[in-house]
Amino acid sequence: IISNNVNFIIDEEIVGDSVLVTLKLDPLQQQVVGTQFLLTFDNTILNYSATGFTTKGNPTNFAKLNGNTLSIGSLNTSGGILDNTTTYKISFKPSTKIDSILGLVSISNTEAINIDGKNLNVKIL
Repeated sequence: IISNNVNFIIDEEIVGDSVLVTLKLDPLQQQVVGTQFLLTFDNTILNYSATGFTTKGNPTNFAKLNGNTLSIGSLNTSGGILDNTTTYKISFKPSTKIDSILGLVSISNTEAINIDGKNLNVKIL
């Protein structure tokens, strides 16, 4: 029996004068065709810069900013799947000098869907 779980690994780091948040898909045994996350950040300290996408095939990738929340994800309607190369890299510029990014970003309202249109359980690691 194949479980209906997928994992996303989150990595946060300060690189030069930027804060980088990386989300990497581990689909386990699933054929994932869609993902979506809400990333909330402290916009009194972090200014959103950009989102970079690494995805196979030709999915529609999106990053929509609404105040201090960024909706990020991909949807593949061309028959391809999102595999373990699927990565989202979100960059921010701090408005002040920071030594730690603990508590500055959080992930919520995660969604993933498989090729059969079934919702998957997303675990953030």
